[in-house]
Amino acid sequence: MPNPKTYFVTGTDTGVGKTRVSCGLSRAFLELGFNTLGLKPVETGCAIRPGLDEDGVLLAQATGQPKPRCALSRYRAPLAPPAAAELEDLVVDFDHLVESTKAHLRPGVIGVIEGAGGLLSPVTWEHTNLDLITALDAEVIIVAADKLGTLNHTLMTISVLRNAGAKISCV
Repeated sequence: MPNPKTYFVTGTDTGVGKTRVSCGLSRAFLELGFNTLGLKPVETGCAIRPGLDEDGVLLAQATGQPKPRCALSRYRAPLAPPAAAELEDLVVDFDHLVESTKAHLRPGVIGVIEGAGGLLSPVTWEHTNLDLITALDAEVIIVAADKLGTLNHTLMTISVLRNAGAKISCV
């Protein structure tokens, strides 16, 4: 692969298996011989110290990467990132989040980036995961639950992505 890509894994909802898919995809790229980075820009519901069950930690373990070893921005409350940050008297800085994510996406490395929540879940009060996808120029992989209503959620997600001009990937 001459120009490795950045893939952004989003879901039709929270808790649909994005981390499982992101880790599996990262391991598959590694097994195919590609340098791969698994990364979660922002994560909530975190302990003070990174725990083995955190998504960002699991992504790092999937690739064996030396850094980052956890999500770039971590907040304790299991809420949307801007609400969780406010409880800690912090603000999620979107530009910083984009730049710190890009700083880890080195040439020659496939990036597997996992979003927090669904496509339109807020990353800040002004930005969503869709904005993060656009800022990272990432191809999108959609993860959906196997339950009643998923077809509607998936088609809405695809529609929003298409309307935004985002690239939807078939891996």
